[in-house]
Amino acid sequence: MYAQDKVVNLALGCFLPLKSLGEEGLSEEERLDLLPSIREKAASLQHSAYERTVKKTWVKEERELPRAYGKGGPVRVLIHKPIGSTRSDLPMIVWGHGGGLNIGDHKDSNGAGLLQMVTKDDGPQFCWASVDYRLVPEVKLPEPSDDMVSAYLSLSNKDLAQEFGYSVQKMGFGGMSAGALLVGHAASVLGKMGRGPKFFAGLYPMVDPTMDTESHELYGDLDAMPGVWLRECWRWALEDEQEHEVSEQRLKEGSLLHADFRSLAGTRALILVGDYDPLHDEGVKLGEVLVKAGLKVEVMSVCGTHCIAHMCDAEGAKKMCQWLRETLSV
Repeated sequence: MYAQDKVVNLALGCFLPLKSLGEEGLSEEERLDLLPSIREKAASLQHSAYERTVKKTWVKEERELPRAYGKGGPVRVLIHKPIGSTRSDLPMIVWGHGGGLNIGDHKDSNGAGLLQMVTKDDGPQFCWASVDYRLVPEVKLPEPSDDMVSAYLSLSNKDLAQEFGYSVQKMGFGGMSAGALLVGHAASVLGKMGRGPKFFAGLYPMVDPTMDTESHELYGDLDAMPGVWLRECWRWALEDEQEHEVSEQRLKEGSLLHADFRSLAGTRALILVGDYDPLHDEGVKLGEVLVKAGLKVEVMSVCGTHCIAHMCDAEGAKKMCQWLRETLSV
């Protein structure tokens, strides 16, 4: 593991004590009391970095898009257009942020930083829309993924596409960690509608609530992605509100390993995993599921930990950016 990766992990663990949310012996009330302060800390870390990154490359505009799928009100997004672009045919990435389904919002510095890497060295221009999906435990799955579906359908409006300069024929999904989980489910739903995305990029994907893999055993204590917190994330997302338990049926409904991707056969897909990521093994399994469903899949491994590896492994980052550049240029 790169020294930079270790330092970032340690710093994140000190600043954002996610392990405290999964601490043994805490009551549910105590966990819920801790959550707002952790969300606030995460926002203070993300928002300023997001603003610094975005202003170098994109003009952004926040919109509330009408509900086009599922229950609830409008879905808030930040739409990003390349500075100075006059084109009307740019690709569009509909983006899902990370945060275990219970932290974070559409001002996502991790996503902005990664996508900015793609634009460097004469990389392709593109638009991206970061979705402010609803968080658990205030809602349960599939409501956050329904927000992704709804945002995608609303962004498919030709008038909106013309306003921002992207093509509805060049729309795809990208997401990191929990965001990758949501865009995976959303892509499956849209495929069954006959509205499947042109591409799908799942980076360090959160995949399966059983967390029954060797990589969870080996790397589940890492500060940036503690396993005790992740178990609470899944529980909040899937539990029955009356019995406070997660049924076998809900485990299957939450897992991307049980989603139906057959309607997306032929779609280009990228699964990026970190060598020292507790989610490594389930990301690899997701790649196998997508291959079996007929997608054109590349499973790519980078040397490092969850959501950090691509910032430290220069060769891995180069390969990731090359896949995204080729996909956005098709």
